[in-house]
Amino acid sequence: LAGFKLNVYNLKYPSETEPLAQARNSVLKHDKGVIQAQQLDTLSGAFLKILQKDGCIPSVQMYLKVKDVPSFGAVWADTGTTQGKWLAQQAKARGWNPNDTALVECTDPDVGSSVNIMFDTAPKALVASGFKIPSKNVFKIICKYSATQSAQVNVKAWFTGHPNFKHVMINTIDDERMQGAINALNQGGRFKDALTIASGADGLGQKQIKAGLE
Repeated sequence: LAGFKLNVYNLKYPSETEPLAQARNSVLKHDKGVIQAQQLDTLSGAFLKILQKDGCIPSVQMYLKVKDVPSFGAVWADTGTTQGKWLAQQAKARGWNPNDTALVECTDPDVGSSVNIMFDTAPKALVASGFKIPSKNVFKIICKYSATQSAQVNVKAWFTGHPNFKHVMINTIDDERMQGAINALNQGGRFKDALTIASGADGLGQKQIKAGLE
């Protein structure tokens, strides 16, 4: 409607060459602007130099927090902090003991360090908010976006290997991974012993919240 011609580029994450190649392509095509989700912090400077300095193309950044570049979407460090604060508030209200509580974090290396930083800030915020969970009680497992199955299988496997925790907190990147975690909790009869929190609140997440699942 605004008269923009839409060119779509695949940055082929985690390629370290494709983002730069596509930035040059954008310059050659004389794009009027770029909305991009280049996730590799190490490439950010070179990527933006091609677009904004060499091509004079304004850029809006998704996810990464880059100086002097407007951005939208989650700031993932803040997302983890918010999750940790909420988990602490809920656990203290329920009278949970940090020593017999585990924090299981559903990470995904495929989305890069800029997203996974939330799994560093969440446990720090949990402790800083007064729920002093021991570091040995924090577990990082892999939950791929290959949707619910990866999270479901790996959360279930975690419970098999760690049956003695009285309570469990689970945080995820999005609602799709959380659905897998919820499935695992229900299958193991542990849902009432758990706190779950995800970022997103898309259609699936709204259904989970309304059903009292998240």
